Amino acid sequence: MAESEEDEEDFLGFSEEELKKDKREPEILKSSKDKDVLALRGYIYYLNRKMEDGTHYWECRERGHGVAKEPAKCSARVITRLKPDGTHRVDSPAVHSHEFNPGFIAELKYRAAVKRIAIEDSGGPANVIRLATCDMKGFESASPEAPREPESITELQVPEHLRKDLTGKCFLIGDVKVGDHRALIFGTEEGLRRLDSAKYWVIDGTFRTAPTLFRQLMTIMASCGPDHQSAYPAIFTLMTSKTELLYRSVFAKIIEAAEAIDLDLSPSVILSDFEKAIINASKLEFPESKHNCCFFHFSKNLLDHIRSEKMSHLFDQNQHNFNIYKKVQALAFLPSEEIPEAFATLKKEAPENLHEFFAYVEEFYVLGKVTRVNKKKKVFRSDPLFPPALWSVYDSVKQRVPRTTNQIEAFHRRWNSLVGLNPGVFKVIEELRKEELQTSVFVESHLASTNKKRKTGHEDADEQFFKDVERYETYKVPDYLTAIAANLGSKWQKH
Repeated sequence: MAESEEDEEDFLGFSEEELKKDKREPEILKSSKDKDVLALRGYIYYLNRKMEDGTHYWECRERGHGVAKEPAKCSARVITRLKPDGTHRVDSPAVHSHEFNPGFIAELKYRAAVKRIAIEDSGGPANVIRLATCDMKGFESASPEAPREPESITELQVPEHLRKDLTGKCFLIGDVKVGDHRALIFGTEEGLRRLDSAKYWVIDGTFRTAPTLFRQLMTIMASCGPDHQSAYPAIFTLMTSKTELLYRSVFAKIIEAAEAIDLDLSPSVILSDFEKAIINASKLEFPESKHNCCFFHFSKNLLDHIRSEKMSHLFDQNQHNFNIYKKVQALAFLPSEEIPEAFATLKKEAPENLHEFFAYVEEFYVLGKVTRVNKKKKVFRSDPLFPPALWSVYDSVKQRVPRTTNQIEAFHRRWNSLVGLNPGVFKVIEELRKEELQTSVFVESHLASTNKKRKTGHEDADEQFFKDVERYETYKVPDYLTAIAANLGSKWQKH
């Protein structure tokens, strides 16, 4: 290729003396379009032209490539010469008009690692991402030979190397024993700090991949700023049971670990499914936090009852009944104190063949079970198992806190695909160490990201819910429930 008329002097930057002092080597990486880019001292350059003698002319990526009539944002250029061993020697690095961006270089390296490992490894997408993270951070994906798996929970002793994360810092923050039950709590100081700064926590357990000696892996996810629309794992706990007492002991140990580094854990909102032991334990250990139950699980509970009582035909073959069902779902978008009255109105409008369905909702979610009726016909009730304050999402929508535990459900699906069924306890702890490293990378990326993602259908629906809730005072309650119900979708599975 012939050399252009552009003067090579235009590419000169640092002096030869400054160049000799900086020993960092240039790297050739691949762009998302699989083109060569130059990474040098925290900056990225695109190839401008390549000469037959191995001379390469590069331009800063902030130059404004492809934008006609727009002045260059950064005029920095670099010349490199290809050496016999295939590497590049920098002849003239340049002065930039902006700060360097090592994060973008790390992103390019991460993409390259993902592509390479995807070709070499057949373990599935989740495993490829895990291995690429370890590769990027300079950690071996292979672990030391695991010790013999214990045969009983009393025999279990966590080996020293599994008590630390992959960077050598403390990872086992608690070993809780309550009677015959036990819980191993894993997390880092960084994870505790994320719990402290979170707007909300999401708590859930998975059973499919619990080690043989344990009943579940419980995960606590913490929302991440600045917008707190995403949450990431912060604490992992292997538990031999799901008793309220063991949950309380686990939460107390986490609080103790946080206090040791001068943190006072008290999230604004704790989000979970309808597991009563978690609800009770979190209320007792975090009394100033509001506990919300997942809207998806509320809807699923309604649907499961309909199916278990063989009432599906009353709804899927009758549009009027189906609309009433959707309005019962929509009750969750009312302020909790207004739910009983709205429920009573819906119950009056419902046909007789829906009496059993309304009796179920009334007993478990709205008013409670009738315990007696006195001579004056006054009805006495026990408290509902799940009062409206637990499952109303009105405040959550206003505060832009998620209505569902979908984030943690998605995490557990990915985790289950990585670990498989009935793994050994030491294998699980090793995978947790890798997960902690991967989470730290995801959080770093989240905090550094300035890219606006395209809205998904769920995000569009969320925005409509927010608008409806913001305008709640302008609605009559029946009209409000109709508006919310319409936005919930028309399918049984769509919540």
